[in-house]
Formats: sequence, structure tokens, C-alpha cells
Amino acid sequence: MSWYKLVGIDDGIMKKVTDEDKNRQKFIFSMLVIMMIMIALFVLISSIIYLLIIFHSWTVAICTGLFLSLVIFNLYRFLTISAINAEKSGIGQYQIKHEKQYHDFIDNFKINEIAQMPEEAIRKIVNDRKDELREKFPEYYANKYKITTSILTMAIRLSFLSIIALVFSTGLELFIFKSQVNEVLDATANTLRQEVPDSWILKNMLTPQEGKEFTLFHCNSLLLIINVLHAGLGYWKLILDLIFLTIFLLPLILIFKSKEIQKGYYVRELALHEISISFYHYLKTQKRCVEILKQVTTEDLVERFKKSAKYA
Repeated sequence: MSWYKLVGIDDGIMKKVTDEDKNRQKFIFSMLVIMMIMIALFVLISSIIYLLIIFHSWTVAICTGLFLSLVIFNLYRFLTISAINAEKSGIGQYQIKHEKQYHDFIDNFKINEIAQMPEEAIRKIVNDRKDELREKFPEYYANKYKITTSILTMAIRLSFLSIIALVFSTGLELFIFKSQVNEVLDATANTLRQEVPDSWILKNMLTPQEGKEFTLFHCNSLLLIINVLHAGLGYWKLILDLIFLTIFLLPLILIFKSKEIQKGYYVRELALHEISISFYHYLKTQKRCVEILKQVTTEDLVERFKKSAKYA
């Protein structure tokens, strides 16, 4: 299966990359996708645990858990894949400022020349310039120009993913230590039955609601179960949170630290593709502007408007 396509990787832009390098890039991004799917599965398990405690219904828990896992997967791939660009490479200066690719066409003397170009000529200019830029930066070169990814943007990405990781890590920890948590809850319930049989906690939290049964945990209160988990794990809770946080952030870390991604052929070809699209549409826009200008100067638009059906 072409896993890399799940995050919008378009292998069609790598037509001028060797098959070996192309397959390597596909493999790398497929691994990233598989990591994201594993994270989505963690979210699914954690969501089911939370929802079972609240609703005591497998149907509600599974359906809502699937929905949440899909939302997190799509949010996660957006936050990670949108961070991929060539700004740290030499070609990044052109990606930051596309006008550098066609600066000589930003000239009043060139407008009439552009207007006379047929579609084939425009595409040839764009493709030739694309090939020239590719040859100019065949390998990775450090970009000395300003990097567009601000500290604020990176902080937002990390904050979102960290919050997601910390929220769902607790659900995974509850799943792992379910037996130990239930032992504490059962012991607490037995103690209250003997010493404080009229306890509100016993009647409302540690006793199943009428007509229902406990599912995974012998308690109706999510907060009480989490408090038991915190008390039982102590500082180990922090260590486990850090482990799950690392797992959740690993794809984003790889995107920013992996040389095969930052210096990879896909990133280079993606930058060239974006620059070429900008160049092509600039030429088409200038050509259309000249056509409109000629139409305005040669036709009597007032008379044309008066003869129109809407005016009548």
C-alpha cells in the first residue's frame, strides 16, 4: 500500500528523480504515516477508556473513539506535513521569495512581450527555468537567508501536539494499570461499606447506577480514577507522560531533524513545483491583464453596456 499518499505526498512531482531515490523518499514518508497511524490507535484506545468510564457503553465508546482518532490523525498530519519546506536549503531563498525566479519579467518593457506568448512558449519558459534552478542547487546547500518558520509557529505546533499527548497518555496509563486501580477502588468500597455505609462517595461513585454494571473500572467518576492513578504512580506518572510525549512528537522531530527529509529530493522537487506554479500564473496573469487593457482602450464599453440585456 502507498502509505505516503495518506499525507498528501505527490510522487508525480518527482519525475526527474531516479527510481532509487524516489523509492527511498516514498519509504521514509510511509514510515512517518505508519507512526501517525500508531499514534491514532493510541488515541483510539485512550478515548475508549475515557468514554467507557463516563457512559458505560461499548457502542458509544467505540464510535466516538473512532471519530476522535480520525480527527486527531488529520490534525496531526496537518501540523507535521505543513512544516515540510526547503527553507533551510539553498533553494529556500527562491521558495521564500518566488519573485527571484522571474524578476526579469517584472518589468513594464516585458509586458507586451508576455502578451504575445502562446501557451506553449509560457510553459517552455517556466520548465526551462525550473530545470536551471534544479541544476543550480543539485544538492543540499545551507540557506543564509531569513528562515520563515518563526519561533511562534513552532511553539504552536509543539503546544498542540504536547497537549494531545498529555491528555491521551493518561488514558493509556489507565489501560495499562487497570487491575491495580480496580484493586484500590474495591478496597476503598469495602472499607466504606464497613465504616461509612451511608457515604456519598460509596453510593454515587463506587456503586453501579441502577440497571447498569461497571465495565473496565469499578467506579463512575473519571476524576477519582485519575486521582487513584496519580497517587499510585507518583513520579513514575511523570516519566510515563514523558515517554508518551516523545512518541507523539517523534514524527515532528524527524521532519525537522532527519537529513533525508530536510535534504531529500521530495522537498527540493516540491519547492521547485511551487515556484514554477507561481511563475506560470504570473505570466498568465500579465498576459490576461494586457488583453483586458487592450479591450478597454479599443472598445466603447459604455455603448456595449447600454446594449446589454441587463441594462435594458
